[in-house]
Amino acid sequence: MTEQRKGHSVDLKREEGQLIKILMQKGVDLHLSRYPGQTHGQIFPSSLMDTLHIMSGSEK
Repeated sequence: MTEQRKGHSVDLKREEGQLIKILMQKGVDLHLSRYPGQTHGQIFPSSLMDTLHIMSGSEK
């Protein structure tokens, strides 16, 4: 699910899966998005726009 990068936990995919399962069991309205090729800082504008679309009900 998550792009693995140098220095990240080798268990990152497993940990992400566990977190998703916990959140879904708690009834969290979960939206997963991927931003391939973008760094952590570059993701902010893209994820902000996606979040605003989701929150306003005008998802793409």
